[in-house]
Amino acid sequence: MSSKLICVLCLLFAMLCTERAAACSCGSGGPEPCEAYGRASAVFVGTVVSIKQRKFDSVEVERKRADAGERLSPLVYTFAVQNSFSGMFGGEVEVGSGRGGGDCGYEFIQGMQYVVYAYGDLPNNRLWTSTCTRTRPVAEADEDLAFLRSLPRRASGVTISGAVFMKYHSVEGAQPKEKRILRFPLVIDGEGVRRELRTDAEGRYQVTGLKAGSYVVKVTLPDELFTHRDERKVAIAERGCSDVSFYVEGNGRISGKVLDADGQPVPKLALYLIRAEDAGAEHPQWTNASSDEEGQFTFRPLASGRYLLGVRLLGLSAPGDVANRYPLTFYPGVSDAAQATPITVSRAGEHVSGLVLQLPQRLTERTVEGIVALPNNRPAAKALVSYQEISKTGLWASYGVETDEQGRFKIMMYEGFNYLVRAYLKVGSRQMHAEPAEVTASAELKSIRLTISEPGTTCERCRNLGFRQSRPQQ
Repeated sequence: MSSKLICVLCLLFAMLCTERAAACSCGSGGPEPCEAYGRASAVFVGTVVSIKQRKFDSVEVERKRADAGERLSPLVYTFAVQNSFSGMFGGEVEVGSGRGGGDCGYEFIQGMQYVVYAYGDLPNNRLWTSTCTRTRPVAEADEDLAFLRSLPRRASGVTISGAVFMKYHSVEGAQPKEKRILRFPLVIDGEGVRRELRTDAEGRYQVTGLKAGSYVVKVTLPDELFTHRDERKVAIAERGCSDVSFYVEGNGRISGKVLDADGQPVPKLALYLIRAEDAGAEHPQWTNASSDEEGQFTFRPLASGRYLLGVRLLGLSAPGDVANRYPLTFYPGVSDAAQATPITVSRAGEHVSGLVLQLPQRLTERTVEGIVALPNNRPAAKALVSYQEISKTGLWASYGVETDEQGRFKIMMYEGFNYLVRAYLKVGSRQMHAEPAEVTASAELKSIRLTISEPGTTCERCRNLGFRQSRPQQ
């Protein structure tokens, strides 16, 4: 089954499930009425006249919609429009939303009147809204109605404004502080207009009188600064406005090349950085990067500090990851954190380059066969077998395979490493499990036998290691 199809199935399940997540997060604050109006596809005052559940089509059709970026709304509300301020003129309109709770769906009440900020494809009647918009009951919308009713008196055109903020990391783990940057260059481009400007003495900017339509606002950063998003695209309705702000930070970087034991570059290798003071910690703060086809890697952006670079610093990576083929290795090429060379980024924006991480010989792979049996020695078909590497600090990532009709399975291990192997089988409404087997991968280990015998998923060995069991990943 393709990954896209799996994602669609998961999405459909989540939408149809009646159990809600604990909360919906929309970030802090929200847009002002002018900005919400400027970005919405339609803004109106309307009364909910009907509520219906969306009928889902076949998985293939839903997959195509998801691939095309079409929003899937499990509930559709029909509104009788009393006042239209943008995008439509009276009549009725349908607006989709989620079920509430974790999906940020707005729970409209039939017969109640609302100010609705709707987004999406108005010509094809595919609009949606959520609790993250300014949509609200009319009784709570005095500020919105005051702005919307003032539209005929407002000057024509649209306004784009914002600021550029510098994020400062003071204490590791603390929320970064922000400060507006003065005289910072920006470009606004769209609707036949190009404006080059700078933030003012307070770190802000504003352009008024622009034609309604679509614009791109962009910042060009010097090498010592970094942002995850250097341009923003906005579409603004007539007499609306949009706040377009940017957040930048020091572009601290660590870069270099990773080589194997023969001096050849290692491509597509998962690498990790941890704070030097976190060496040996059970839950270190970390960041990761991957080497390219030439073995080159770069970590960015980094705050100032001392770092340890290495492979397998957090145990096994995803199944099939190149990093799993090598033992724990710290820069410049040692197996012990105490012997590793810390890498220091002494100031914001500093680039520490030219590092060479030397890897040892690859680990020897061992394919181990096994069988899962029922108490009567019959094979346990379609049982789930999980296996986890055991390190000095506990269990690392769990991987899973399924047994065939004869209860057989194969798993790949690395010689000299210890593993905990478990098996699960759903029998009726119960989930049964086998007593876990702790094994060491070696040439002598040819096979493993697990017998399904006990209800539940208790794992005494897991408790002794101080880890809760996680659901095995397929």
